[in-house]
Amino acid sequence: MISGRAITALFGLIVPLAAKAQPAKPLVTLPLSQYGSLSALKLQAKDLQGPVRKNVDAAIAVAAEASAKALEAEAVMQAAERAARTGHENLKLSFDHCRYRGEIANGRASGLGVMVCASGGFKGRFRDGRLDGLGGDYSSKTADAYEGAYENGQRMDLGVERDGDGFYPGRYGFYVDPKDPSRRVDMELLGTQDFRGSHWAGTYGSYAGPKIACTLIKGAVLEGSVLDGPGAKFDAGGKVTEQGLYNVGILKNGAGPPC
Repeated sequence: MISGRAITALFGLIVPLAAKAQPAKPLVTLPLSQYGSLSALKLQAKDLQGPVRKNVDAAIAVAAEASAKALEAEAVMQAAERAARTGHENLKLSFDHCRYRGEIANGRASGLGVMVCASGGFKGRFRDGRLDGLGGDYSSKTADAYEGAYENGQRMDLGVERDGDGFYPGRYGFYVDPKDPSRRVDMELLGTQDFRGSHWAGTYGSYAGPKIACTLIKGAVLEGSVLDGPGAKFDAGGKVTEQGLYNVGILKNGAGPPC
C-alpha cells in the first residue's frame, strides 16, 4: 500500500556520463501542492480513548506541522530551480546517469540546485552531494514523491510523501525491524495517512509479510508502511471507524479487516 522508499545515498566521483540520461516522466510530479492536499485534515478524535487518543492527537499535530514544512520546502525548491537556471555549474555524475545544475563547493553539489537522474530527480538544498535541509524528490518509475526535510540524503523529520494511494504527512526517519535490526527502512514514523475515502493516524511500522487484500481501500493490499502501536482509522468525513493497538498493521483482538 505505502512504500517507504529510502533515498539513495548519492554521489561519488564526478566523471563524464556513459550516455545521455533520458529520465522518464515521473508518475507523481512536484510540487505536491498542485494536487491540493497539503492542508491538514479535520479528524474527529474526541471519541478516542486512553493511549489511542494521546497517540492520535500527537499524529494529527505532527501531520499539520509536516504539511506546513512541505510548503516551506516548495519555496526552497523554487529557489533551487532559479539557481539551476542562472548558475553556470553543471556536473555530470557516473551514478544513475545523474546531471546536477546549481551551486557547487569542492567539486560537489553544495547549496541550492537540481539533480535529475535516470530513476528520478531531486530539488532543494544540497550538502556534499546529497540533499540536506529542505527539498523534494520524485521517482520516475514509481508513483512516489516527497517534500520536506532531509538529513544526509535521507528523508528525515517533517515532510509529506505521496504515492499512487494517497498523501502521508508526518515525521520521517528510520524504522528498525525489532526482529531483524539490520533491516532499516526510511519511512513515515508518526502522522496521518490519507487515502481516498479513508484516513489513518498514529505510529507506523514496516510490514513485510504476505500481501493481504484490503476491504477499506479498494484495490489496495496490506504492505509497506502500516499502523503499529496505538492508532485509529477514520472514514472520508473524519469519523472514527476503528481504534486500538496495532501490531504491524493488524488490530489486536479486532474483528475488522486489516485495512
